[in-house]
Amino acid sequence: MLCVGRGGQGDVGQRIRDEILVLQRNNESKTGMMEEWHQKLHNNSSLDDVIICEALLNYVRCVYWQTLNANGLTKEKLASYDRPIVSEPHFNTHAKEGLIRDLTMYLKTLKAVHSGADLESAIETCLGPSCKSDFTNVERVYSLDGLSQKLRESLNFIRANVADANVASLMEKLLESRIELHPVLLTSTGRAKDLLFLDLALDSAVRTTMERGLKDISFDHLPLILADRSQNYQKKIQPSVQYLGNLLGIKKWVIDIFTEELIRAGSAAILSTLINRFDPILRKIANLGCWQVISPVEVCGFVTSVHELITIQNKVYGKPTVIIANRVTGEEEIPDGVVAVLTPNMPDILSHVSIRARNSKVCFATCFDQNILRNLKLKEGKAISISMKSMNLIISDVDGSNLSLNSSISTSIPRAVTLKRKLFCGKYAISLEEFTAEMVGAKSCNIKFLRERVPSWIKIPISVALTFGAFETILLEDINKAVYDVGGVPFTLDTLEISACEQDSCFYKSVLGGDLTKLRAIQDAIQQMNTPLSLVTGYPSKNIGLYSKQSIIFRSDSNGEDLEGYAGAGLYDSVLMDEEEKVILDYSSDRLMVDKAFQTSIFSKIAEAGKIIEGLCGCPQDIEGVVKDGVIYVVQARPQF
Repeated sequence: MLCVGRGGQGDVGQRIRDEILVLQRNNESKTGMMEEWHQKLHNNSSLDDVIICEALLNYVRCVYWQTLNANGLTKEKLASYDRPIVSEPHFNTHAKEGLIRDLTMYLKTLKAVHSGADLESAIETCLGPSCKSDFTNVERVYSLDGLSQKLRESLNFIRANVADANVASLMEKLLESRIELHPVLLTSTGRAKDLLFLDLALDSAVRTTMERGLKDISFDHLPLILADRSQNYQKKIQPSVQYLGNLLGIKKWVIDIFTEELIRAGSAAILSTLINRFDPILRKIANLGCWQVISPVEVCGFVTSVHELITIQNKVYGKPTVIIANRVTGEEEIPDGVVAVLTPNMPDILSHVSIRARNSKVCFATCFDQNILRNLKLKEGKAISISMKSMNLIISDVDGSNLSLNSSISTSIPRAVTLKRKLFCGKYAISLEEFTAEMVGAKSCNIKFLRERVPSWIKIPISVALTFGAFETILLEDINKAVYDVGGVPFTLDTLEISACEQDSCFYKSVLGGDLTKLRAIQDAIQQMNTPLSLVTGYPSKNIGLYSKQSIIFRSDSNGEDLEGYAGAGLYDSVLMDEEEKVILDYSSDRLMVDKAFQTSIFSKIAEAGKIIEGLCGCPQDIEGVVKDGVIYVVQARPQF
């Protein structure tokens, strides 16, 4: 919401157009850049205009282009508007004072519309301006009713003292304002939008005020008191982030850190900073010991010392390892195989590495006693156990002879995966009835398993598969030797002559037996590209549909997608033999949207099919399928990992 403009109330759009005319008239600036800007504003106004106005105010300080460029407005961007701005500003010297006054007032109007988190405009929207505009004799902003006297006094204090160097009183009023505003936000009101943007502006001001007031204090440790709150947000928000991110095709790394960045961007981080200032004093007075535990997990592992955690973040340890790191910044990844990280640094409790440690069940703690860390480093290569007692760590020597990854407590260590090379069976392509685990992948075997067991009303499309080793065997044919010898140079199937197809491996002869009826049956069973629909929301999730003529879909059958603990899903594309056509979808007449009885029937069938398949397979399944003419087709089922 911080990035969304508040928008205008009533005639605010006309005010923007009117006030630029008044500004031009008052300051004799009816040509050049000012006229180009006026034409742009007459056509449309955006957040860019706030930046342009600020740049004009800075023009007298010779930082016009610096202001524009710092906010992403280049000459090319200005020239790209429907009504381009290509001239540079030029004002008469005697107009300086009036221009600054009028631009300052005009900036308030622009911010009131486009800058949702602008504190001054947010307060003026709710309380009314502190002074009337020079542009008009009519009060344009109407103050809100229902605001407590204490809130009004706090907001007026903030407006008058927002730039004070002494932040203590300002911070107090900012926090008081948010407390007073909270019950008003929970009530129904026609000005809810204005109240919401006021709260956002106050929240932003808390952060900037704190950073400005404590800029000379050097500390980066955030207290444990907020760890539970951050974990609570993580559990509540991240599942939805995961769900929506996957549907929207967002990159995995973005999905993984979305919630933690959300937490770190809010007021919780500022509260942590405030509390942290007193942490050393409180720890000494309360006799809290020498450990600050960020992620409390009891583990066993072999000691390894490093200077910086970042230097080993991509390393994989083959045995449970306790890292003693002299430096941890907070942005590192925890290496695979590491069960604990101990450091003299005080990383942000909401930092990336802290959140990762808690989510991955890795012990993570700060030690304030250099003697303890020095003694731990002397145990290089030896096994220790780490246990908890009243939020302090108890470290003991243990026998490491039976210590392995499987015996460690940490769940972040991936289990080893043993891969067995599959041998070529002698056939290049086989039909569904011939599928075995030694000839084809798990996806194909799952389809055969279901086809033999599901009720007849659940349709399983006809399938054929290339066997393990078929591609490699064809590459070894004499006619393909030149391609094989290319080595790492990419090639396409168009450059590969499959001479073996002239023999019994011919797809058409071996699998289809020359039967065009069977080929058409395969095409009919899988050719239609349907539009995704969620039973949870009950609404389609795509506005573009992909359609092709009768065709065949080529799907990967890599076992890499089905290895537990390996995120292979989505790495392999399904490819249509013929190019698909993109069509903008119209759901307005779709029976699934307008016929409630039909919708209930289809959803019931889908749910029942899912229940049956999960029961047959014995565990939750990732199921893909289509609905055609009211009939359920299942094209894939594999265990969820």
